Amino acid sequence: MIPQRMLTPLALAAVLAAGGAQAQETYKLAYIDPLSGPFANVGEMMLLHTRYAVEDINARAACPAA
Repeated sequence: MIPQRMLTPLALAAVLAAGGAQAQETYKLAYIDPLSGPFANVGEMMLLHTRYAVEDINARAACPAA
């Protein structure tokens, strides 16, 4: 019989291992900001930040389910 203190970590490991087997979903993002004209510098900076955020989320594989 498995002691109680060993059962919780084993159950947690099983849940985490099963969670990685889910299919990946594709999310589409719309970026609506000026990339030309007098406010292009603001739009380009926000585009850079948006790309960084997407790369960070993809690297962590932590996109929340809708």
